[in-house]
Amino acid sequence: MHLYCIDINPMKPYEFIVNGDDEYVRMYDKRKISVDPVKQFRREIKNNKTEKKRYSIINETEDSAINGTDNSDDSSDNGAVHVADIGASASINVDSDYDEDDISSFASSSLQYLSYITSAVYSYCGTEILASYSEDDIYLFDANGRSNSVLHNYSGHLNRMTIKGVNFYGPRSDYVISGSDSGYIYIWNKETEAIVQRKHADKSGSVNVLEAHPHIPTLATSGLDKTIKIWEPLNVSQRLKKKNLRK
Repeated sequence: MHLYCIDINPMKPYEFIVNGDDEYVRMYDKRKISVDPVKQFRREIKNNKTEKKRYSIINETEDSAINGTDNSDDSSDNGAVHVADIGASASINVDSDYDEDDISSFASSSLQYLSYITSAVYSYCGTEILASYSEDDIYLFDANGRSNSVLHNYSGHLNRMTIKGVNFYGPRSDYVISGSDSGYIYIWNKETEAIVQRKHADKSGSVNVLEAHPHIPTLATSGLDKTIKIWEPLNVSQRLKKKNLRK
């Protein structure tokens, strides 16, 4: 099995999880000498994957049209670090990154053979585990519960082409964040499962890595572009100009 991710429980440094090219998150305890995990987590196959859904984007800022941030500038793909706005000002409805052909091609009966976990991480206090499945949703597990103890799942993005990361955002892991094959980043409310932000972050394709600052509301993302994007909730007067960043 190829391993894709290892994460340590922030409250129990002896406990860690690993995931690879199958459908299990495996939990290990460094205090125990064993090749077997102390617990395995696995999502249950859903029966409604063929249903096309629309997702309500709450407080969505419609990319450059609203906030003045242009992420499509070809000259920006030069290995630089750019700062963009992740603020919010409007409410709209958008389709998910799945289309009818995408969903019908991967019905629930075949998910257990095609889907594997591309990333798994602990929450800030180690009581929850977030796992992103290829060709499927993101699932939130109870770290102290049973192996199939799914608390929530998050839909709308498309995880097919690359090994995508998933992460929490907020001081108390209030939000779930992930990239998509479409070049967008998605932010879900952890409790309601609603998409609260969708931003174009990579003009070349997939967004693969998302890392939140541990203390301030800043997010770094990267994908197939040569640039790293830094996202912050800025007001109009705080927004940085690209020409100033190059200085």
